[in-house]
Amino acid sequence: MLSVDKAQEIINNFPVGRAIDESSRLITPHQSPDMLTIGAVAKLLSVHENTVRNWSKNGKLPTFRLGKRRDRRFRRQDILNLLEAG
Repeated sequence: MLSVDKAQEIINNFPVGRAIDESSRLITPHQSPDMLTIGAVAKLLSVHENTVRNWSKNGKLPTFRLGKRRDRRFRRQDILNLLEAG
């Protein structure tokens, strides 16, 4: 598991408007740079995307649902809070 300091550094430097790799979804410039996709959160925490979905569903990670498809987005600060809680 990442240290809180390392995670905060990664999250603060997360690229906005371009993908980390081909499998991750973009955070486009019209979205808040403080919001992360499931793929981005999974990559940052080194877990599977389904794990992030389960944490969201079980209330371990606060989630915002957007659009008709109800896509999940996560606040950077919530990810840091999860790491601090252990």
